[in-house]
Amino acid sequence: MIQRMLDGTYNGVQLRHVPMTFSTRIEEVGRFRFKKITNLFRLIKHVLEAQKATGAEVLYYPPASPHLVPVLRDIVFLLAVRRRFKKTIFHFHAGGLAEFIRRFPFPFQSLIRKAYLHPDIVIYVSSLSPKDGHFFEAKEERIIPNAIPDLTLDLSLIQSEKISSRTFRLLYVGALRKSKGVLDLIHATKILRNQGKEVRLTLVGGFTSESFKAEVSSLLFAEQLESEVILTGVLTGTKKLEAFRDSDLFCFPSYYESEAFPVVILEAMCFGLPVVATPWRGIPTQVQEGETGFLVAPNNPEALAQTVSRLLQDRVLRDRLGKNGRKTFEENFSLTLHYQRLNDLFTYVTQ
Repeated sequence: MIQRMLDGTYNGVQLRHVPMTFSTRIEEVGRFRFKKITNLFRLIKHVLEAQKATGAEVLYYPPASPHLVPVLRDIVFLLAVRRRFKKTIFHFHAGGLAEFIRRFPFPFQSLIRKAYLHPDIVIYVSSLSPKDGHFFEAKEERIIPNAIPDLTLDLSLIQSEKISSRTFRLLYVGALRKSKGVLDLIHATKILRNQGKEVRLTLVGGFTSESFKAEVSSLLFAEQLESEVILTGVLTGTKKLEAFRDSDLFCFPSYYESEAFPVVILEAMCFGLPVVATPWRGIPTQVQEGETGFLVAPNNPEALAQTVSRLLQDRVLRDRLGKNGRKTFEENFSLTLHYQRLNDLFTYVTQ
């Protein structure tokens, strides 16, 4: 989403990007590595040099997800650089930071609040995002939903045919971790297979830990699902687009603590896929119950299987949900609208 923001053109505003490169692999995210300390001080140096060279007055920063190592990084970075800027914008792509900070002793909370306190504007990606800006006494709050380009246009340029199958194909795309509902999806697949339903689940993404990878492998072996649950690893480009195109239903039963507004749901809607997800954080602002998909309670494989079964048996319903999802994507989550919202914000904050 930050790259898409940088690709935009804004009236009277120039963006200077200083990349944050702390993790090169998904399993490194949120974990301590000594090289991250060096990268942090290099980042601070580059930001201060860029500010001096350009005279930039506004710092745009995406605060950390609610994990200790990224929060400690934020404290050091923000205390070092915020004083050089007249205004600060925090863009909360992840949610739950304030809830995480409240767990710490008061003296540590005081230090954290000093780093984050009184941003000029806080951006949420959903009206249902945790109100972290309230905790940090933001002067103003805005809602700018995530957006994506029309991925079907990219796929139309590629000479490949949709794979036909009699098997009902479920798709999940995202980091593979327990709180994303991955185990719930596997258990739901087992329930459906036991009911005689021909379903296949494709899990696209990388494992966030070796221990969870081993747990999933053991479960698939124990439940004899190694042929029915496909682990593709991370897919990008054409392969990822084809995974969406060749699926019948997108499933995202997440209750992940940092979840805010999953871009993968927009990708599914872009491809006209009905969505089964959870009423978690900003997801209900993407998936309208009975209109573009269905929302089931987290940690409930039985309810998940029941909802999937209903859609499996009702092609008319699936088509209606998919068409509504595509329309919702076009009307609410297009890049054109996204850039307009960002332009209005940047114009306002620089006045």
